Amino acid sequence: MSAFDGAEKHPIRRRRNLERYLVLVAIIGLLQAGCRRRPSNDLVWEVLLPWTPARVSTELAENGAEHYVLKQTHEPLFRKDDGQNFRSRVLKSWSRNVDSTAFEFCPNTALSFDEDHFFTAPSLRENLERITKRFAPSFSVTREGDCVSVRFQHRENKYLDFLAVYENAPSLKTKDPNVEVGLGPFMVKDITPEKIVLRRKKAVVNGYNIIIFHLYKGPTDPNLANRNIADFNQIPASDIPGWVLNEYQGLSKMLLGTYVLIINHPDAKVRAAIYNCMDVDGFRRAYFPGMTEFYDLMTVLPVGVPGAQAGRPEQVCGAVPLRSVRHPLVLVDWRSGNEAPLRAVLAAFTRKTGIPVELRNVNPNALMELAVKHQHPYNLVVLIGGSARAAYDIYFNYTLSRNRQIDFDLTKARQLYARLGEEDDSVKQTMLAMEIAAEISRQAAVLPLFQDVRRFYYPRGLKNLTIGRDFLEFPEVGDFEL
Repeated sequence: MSAFDGAEKHPIRRRRNLERYLVLVAIIGLLQAGCRRRPSNDLVWEVLLPWTPARVSTELAENGAEHYVLKQTHEPLFRKDDGQNFRSRVLKSWSRNVDSTAFEFCPNTALSFDEDHFFTAPSLRENLERITKRFAPSFSVTREGDCVSVRFQHRENKYLDFLAVYENAPSLKTKDPNVEVGLGPFMVKDITPEKIVLRRKKAVVNGYNIIIFHLYKGPTDPNLANRNIADFNQIPASDIPGWVLNEYQGLSKMLLGTYVLIINHPDAKVRAAIYNCMDVDGFRRAYFPGMTEFYDLMTVLPVGVPGAQAGRPEQVCGAVPLRSVRHPLVLVDWRSGNEAPLRAVLAAFTRKTGIPVELRNVNPNALMELAVKHQHPYNLVVLIGGSARAAYDIYFNYTLSRNRQIDFDLTKARQLYARLGEEDDSVKQTMLAMEIAAEISRQAAVLPLFQDVRRFYYPRGLKNLTIGRDFLEFPEVGDFEL
């Protein structure tokens, strides 16, 4: 018998039963709506990257694409978002003594690397022992209950800064040699040469639970028409499709990233000829044919970093060609669609200097594999320096670090670089940084091309889209709400 069968002869009772029925249906509908998952497209954040990292590891945190991935999978012990004060998302508490010789860190044990490994005092101790070796030669790490103490013989004011970079974020190796897990909200689900898929450790209803990084294949890439791509900001600005400019919200930003031409040749005269005779404006317009505006740089330091100078590099091109260069120099080109204008610029350079240059097109992922070799099979390569964090070393690493992109030694610059790492005074740091940048220019190791100044585009309606002090181009997807 229906609930309404006996109510047909009683209008009031029938109306009340109907009202109760409709209220019940409405409540069930609301409950179902609240439990219903959003469409899958709303839960996936997709990105185009100029190259997809071969590994997810803190060792690669200095590079842009790798840093973007690590900002989702890892979390450093400290943040310094305002440039002055330290805070932590992964420590329950922390302290240091007035002399900065003793530090105590207490992990938030509710956090985990993956399903099987939580963030504990033993795992924190292991991480601190491993990374602090890169900071100081003499130190001790001890576990004290649920906390870990680090002690130095001398004052170490920069230790917290050291712990605030992604290179030193807590990290755990997995069975897959290409994957490390961290304390970020996401972990790697799949990694291939053309795609990296991350999944959130704990799914949420009002945010993104999956992140997909796609390898960008150039101006003919079908993904340029893919309406599911949320972030096109990593590809050259000239390649961003028009529909994105019209449909997404735009945010202008001057970045602390520099495009530079690495000059990898052991002969100082050859380097000087390249540095002084290469047409900077012609070269960058040929390499990035869709771009029309460039922000000039005088050294490798971008404007916004103390000690930087705006303007073109000082160039004095000699009139006598260098006929001694018999074998062509190799310029690797990781772009596509720019071969004709680039060859024209290189031909003009050869006529001016007598130095032949061979152009080789290289897939971005293949270039990354070549870049980590001790001897590089190229003499000229365009790289993007910086943008991962605001620190002097990020602009000097590709010429002075163990992973440098040149196969010769800049002795004086390297000595100044070592002093910079030991200096606490900010004024003296700036003076040393300016001296290092000037020495790199004198040795013609790097020709600055331009600073990255662009407009960023993100889907409308995002909540918690924070314009950071420096690095908007590496958003933290885990913070977004829909």
